[in-house]
Amino acid sequence: MLIGGWTVVASSGGEEGQDQKAWEREPLQIEVVLQRVYLDGQVTEERIVETIQAMEDFWALYEEWQVVDQTEGKVIFQKAIDDISDDLKERGYFGLNEKGELVLFDGRPQDNEVIKSFYQIDVGELESVQHEELLDGIKVNTKDRYMSLLRQFEQAAVHTHIAP
Repeated sequence: MLIGGWTVVASSGGEEGQDQKAWEREPLQIEVVLQRVYLDGQVTEERIVETIQAMEDFWALYEEWQVVDQTEGKVIFQKAIDDISDDLKERGYFGLNEKGELVLFDGRPQDNEVIKSFYQIDVGELESVQHEELLDGIKVNTKDRYMSLLRQFEQAAVHTHIAP
């Protein structure tokens, strides 16, 4: 049927929910995975099930997150966190491994639980107190301490130059 220049097609019911208004349909349930990526490289995940009445509201709820994967019934969001992880605050130590690299450890360096390796340190550039502290492990419990130690020891990093 033609009404005012528009073609109107009468629905015979067709697929379930196709001719229903949004408020008449059942709410959509979706699995949401929230990944938080911390400065120290740790990624935590939180899984929740969202009941969605309106997609606009759902996307607005997660506007500060980046979609990294989306499949039917599941969305994975990710957010960079400008802080170190709670695990690092509790158990993190900077130290040296057997190769003389600056390493972030879960626990004291003697436990040898490596979280992340950074760069080779020229131990000759370090004061003897700094060298001893690194061998024993330097506690990391705040973002400021983490960043400060990285900057401090970067000055003693071995810089290799490649001839042109």
